[in-house]
Amino acid sequence: SSDLIGGSCAAVPTPVALGCTMVIPKYYEAERVMQLIERERCVARTGMPAMYIMEMNHPNFGTYDLSSIRTASCTGTVEMREEIRDRMGIPYVMSAFSSTEAGGTHGHWREPWELRANTCGRPYAGTEIEIRDPETGEVMPAGEAGEIFIRGWWTMNGYFKQPELTRKTMDGRGFVRTGDRAFIDAEGYLHFLGRYKNMLRVGGENVSAEEVEAVLLQDAVDLHQSLVIAGLFQILGDAPQRLDPAGAGLVRRLLQPEAGVEDVDVGLQHVEVAELERPLDHAEEAPE
Repeated sequence: SSDLIGGSCAAVPTPVALGCTMVIPKYYEAERVMQLIERERCVARTGMPAMYIMEMNHPNFGTYDLSSIRTASCTGTVEMREEIRDRMGIPYVMSAFSSTEAGGTHGHWREPWELRANTCGRPYAGTEIEIRDPETGEVMPAGEAGEIFIRGWWTMNGYFKQPELTRKTMDGRGFVRTGDRAFIDAEGYLHFLGRYKNMLRVGGENVSAEEVEAVLLQDAVDLHQSLVIAGLFQILGDAPQRLDPAGAGLVRRLLQPEAGVEDVDVGLQHVEVAELERPLDHAEEAPE
């Protein structure tokens, strides 16, 4: 996931260069993270929206002293960052954009709240961002939306043993196309708008909708067609939702085992698939 790039190229080098102590849990568990913050008096942290939500929803949230944290990084919505700021008491919450293949951008803690809440900051030193028309490749002017292309020191060299995919993703100038939609304002700040490519973002992990569809068709003997779309869930963000030809089904909320969520093992990724709440008569009625 993009956390691998963000962790190896941003979160790790900075404290190493400054001589800071890094507190790295062996694996993520909400209460364990709060315990470590209190014990080690951490001053800065990162995290996906799902992590902050699980911590704030934990029954022991409020019993740990998290007041040492001064800065935090979080993607997601403005409302999400406001809740982190207000409920967790973190004064400097910043947004970021990240891509597994291309790196990304990040807000600065000294910037005003409106910029930190609503933009993903400016490009890092040594990196360049272009917003291009996804069809023509034309570079868009400030304020016009298009696809994000990034070039710089932390973009990938290419996909391992996949030269054709590399050629499709990287241009001759070294820019990596992200499949993500955004615009850059007149001051150079990146405003993230969404994704062009058919990829779901589930709890911080990239999940291919086509990959889930293929597994559903392979494993279900009575299923002849499968369409996977993104449905928004409070904790995990995007979540795969399956539509059968009739469009029938019941919502099965993720992270609620009693609801009977169907588990689908997709390669190395573990994906949970929820069915839709109501029948869909027409494809255009499906949520975007």
